[in-house]
Amino acid sequence: MRGQPAARAKRKVIAVSEVAATPVSKPSPAAPTGESWGKPHNGQRDSRGRLAQFPSAPAHFRPNLTPHCMLLLGMHGGIYFNPKGGKPGLKYPRSRFPNGIPGVGFDEFPAEWFEGVPKEKYSSRKYSTANNCYRVKSGLDQVGWESSGWINECDPRGWTQWYFRYYMGRRLEGGEDERQIGRWSGVAGEKGRWKNNLIGKCLRDNKAHDDLSVSPVVRQVWANRQRAPASCCSSSTKRISITIEYNAMKRETVTRVRLHCS
Repeated sequence: MRGQPAARAKRKVIAVSEVAATPVSKPSPAAPTGESWGKPHNGQRDSRGRLAQFPSAPAHFRPNLTPHCMLLLGMHGGIYFNPKGGKPGLKYPRSRFPNGIPGVGFDEFPAEWFEGVPKEKYSSRKYSTANNCYRVKSGLDQVGWESSGWINECDPRGWTQWYFRYYMGRRLEGGEDERQIGRWSGVAGEKGRWKNNLIGKCLRDNKAHDDLSVSPVVRQVWANRQRAPASCCSSSTKRISITIEYNAMKRETVTRVRLHCS
């Protein structure tokens, strides 16, 4: 801690067994105090295209994409479920973790989630914008996630890994589920800042809501965090169409999701 301010020197670094004790800008969230499993979500939607309310979840948590839809669309440059995908973070340096981030993989999830999804879309070694829905780079890397204090060791890849497990029926005690739902609300909820950011840009430029020339980077943020206001193709065997209708008077979106099989 030589040469660092005293306040920073006293900052507590939260770590678990075998996790590198490299200081980060913000402390990690507290580890869950318990875990339980219920039934997975059934994938049903309401008239607005939102997923039916999750058991034990607050009423406002209404994503519009299933894990299968997210994988088909393309997210995180294709590296997300490869433990060695992308640049290593601060907590799991390759010198100590040559096999990559422990607890990261796709075998724990149902095989049908990955049907029709090219493997490079979720298990690539190198980040590629070609694997993203909007073909742009969006968001931070592993170092950015960790240094921002967003990563809990129970889900070392972050929000999407948490959501996939939440969809599967896992519930965490100690406030972690509430924290992650709050992060979603702040980004993609009914009053989410990126939702309003994109709406504002469309109105400012007098463009349609599905005009991809309007901020594809913000649209990719939505695709990563459960909102996808446009159509994206996944592969030659399957594609997913997503159409969003926006009611300016009610400031309400209606999502239509359709999976096409050839």
